[in-house]
Amino acid sequence: MKRSKLFLTAALLLLSLLCNQQDCFAEVTSITNSLMVPSFTSGSRVPIFKSRPNLIRVSGSWLDTTNDIDGEGLQGQPNFNIGITSKGNMANPYVEFTLNSDRTGRYRVRLKRPGGEDVITIEYTDHISIASTQALTMSNATPAYLDAFAINTEIRLRITGTNVNQLSFKPLSANYTISTPSISAAATKKDIGYKYSRKVDKVSIQQSEFVFTACGREFKYSDYKGNSTWNVNNLPFFRAYDKPDFLVSDVVSGIYNRRQGTCGAINNNGNIMIERPGRCDADSAFRLANPTAANPLVEKEVIMSDVVFTIINDSYAPQLAPITIHVKFGINIRGTITINRMIAKEVKQIQFHRPESRKILVRHFNCSQCFEKLVAPFDWADESYTVVVDPANEVPENNENNNSRTFAGTQTLQ
Repeated sequence: MKRSKLFLTAALLLLSLLCNQQDCFAEVTSITNSLMVPSFTSGSRVPIFKSRPNLIRVSGSWLDTTNDIDGEGLQGQPNFNIGITSKGNMANPYVEFTLNSDRTGRYRVRLKRPGGEDVITIEYTDHISIASTQALTMSNATPAYLDAFAINTEIRLRITGTNVNQLSFKPLSANYTISTPSISAAATKKDIGYKYSRKVDKVSIQQSEFVFTACGREFKYSDYKGNSTWNVNNLPFFRAYDKPDFLVSDVVSGIYNRRQGTCGAINNNGNIMIERPGRCDADSAFRLANPTAANPLVEKEVIMSDVVFTIINDSYAPQLAPITIHVKFGINIRGTITINRMIAKEVKQIQFHRPESRKILVRHFNCSQCFEKLVAPFDWADESYTVVVDPANEVPENNENNNSRTFAGTQTLQ
C-alpha cells in the first residue's frame, strides 16, 4: 500500500515537473454548449443561457486531467466554484461542466490541472423563446382577410414569447424590406414593420429568419436549442397580392338543349323536338297532364330558367370598383351585366336573362317522350354564348388572357 502511494506521488510529481516546463502542451481546440448548434473557439465568449442547463464541453489536450474549475467575475461579481460533470480520456481529452443559474455578466473560467490550467470566457445571457408570430395590418394590428396583404405595403409582424424584444427579423428572401425594425418592443411582445414586393400565394416565416445577439455575436433563433421549436403545422405565413385575376368558370346552368325525337310519325318529323323529357314528369313547374286516347295531345306553356354563369376572382386581391361583363354571340352583345365588387377568391354567379324564355311543351298519347312545339315566338334556341369579363380591360389584372369562355347551347348539357 505504501509502495503504491509512493509510486502515485512520484508520478504526479513527474507530471507536475513536465507540465510546468511545457504546460502539458495544452491547447483548447473547441468549446460547445449543449443549447447551441455552433461551436466556439478558445478566444470566443461562450453564451450561457439563464435558467437553462448549459452543458459546456471544452476539448483539447490534457483537459481530461482537469481537477478543479473556478469562475471569476470580470465585472465585480463574486467568484464561484464549478463542479465537473464528466471527463474524457487520453484518446479523446475533454472536460464537461454544467451551468444552470441566473447569474449576470462575464466570467473567466479557469480549468485547473496538475501543473497548468486553461482559461475560457463565458457570459450569461437571457433565455429567448418565441410563442407565436402573426402578420397583421399596420393600421389596426388585426389579421387581414385570408392573411393577404398588398405588395409593397407595410405589414406588422408581431412576435410574442419570452425576451422577444432581443430578436430581430432578418428574412432570407430578397423580396423583403424592413421598414420599421422595432415599432414597439417589450419582453413578451415585439412588433416589426416590413414590406413584401412580390406576388405569392404563401410566404412562410421561418425560425431561421429571427436572430439575436449574445457575447458580441449574432445567432439564428433556430441555432438555439433551449426553446421548443414551432410545430411545422403552425408555421406562420401570409399572402402577398398584386392585382385581381378574373376568369369565367366552366360551371354553367340553364342552357337550353335540344335533340331530335324518335317519334318521327308525329307531325311528320316537323315542329316537335325533344327537350329533357324527364322534366315533363319530375319537374312540378313543367309537369304536363297524362295524354289519353280521348285527349291524345297535351300542351303547356312554361318559362325556362335564366342561364347562370360563374365568375371567379382567382386572386387574393380585392376588386372594389364595378366590373363589366358581356354575354355575346359572335361580335354581338346579347347582354351586359355589372358586378359591383369582388373580394379575394370570391365566386359569383351571374344571371343572363333572354329576351324570350317561354316554351310550349307537348306530350302525345302515341309517344312516351316530351316535346317542344316549334312555333314562334317559342321556338328560340340558346346560342353559343361567349362570356367576357372586363371587355374594355379597364381593370388591371395579373392575367388578361383568361377573361372569356364560350358555351355551346346545343352541346352543353345542364
